[in-house]
Amino acid sequence: MIPLQDIKDFCQLNYLDSGIPVSIYRNNTLFQAFPEQSACTYPPKHYIAEFTEMTDNIALLSTPYGAYFVAVKPNDDPDLRIVLGPANSIPFTDADFHKIYTDYAVVQEKRAEFKTFIQRIPPIALNGQLSKAAVMNYLLNHYMRTHS
Repeated sequence: MIPLQDIKDFCQLNYLDSGIPVSIYRNNTLFQAFPEQSACTYPPKHYIAEFTEMTDNIALLSTPYGAYFVAVKPNDDPDLRIVLGPANSIPFTDADFHKIYTDYAVVQEKRAEFKTFIQRIPPIALNGQLSKAAVMNYLLNHYMRTHS
């Protein structure tokens, strides 16, 4: 079993390398997030709940506004989920942000902070995000998994 501190360190390094937020959940409860952020920017709970039911070690979830989240489940700790995202391949438009505010339930007073946080996430192709999940899977589960 990989020590939890090693998982946290790898998640932080993954964030520092890619700029894509990484969150660690245990039983749908946020355990750690990289970067540190306000609660309004955490992935919506309904997406995290969907990852709870994942049967494969890697799961992908796409949103109506073009963002995607990828989760990795360690075999040694089946209650843990490493969630990468949100990510998208092109910057969000103002129309997208209206959908995102609703999805994340962002109150008016937090929208500027939220928008700044989301706009700082660099675009990444879905294949790139899946490749990061494959590396995370290798670290956690010790087997090579491709996404092609």
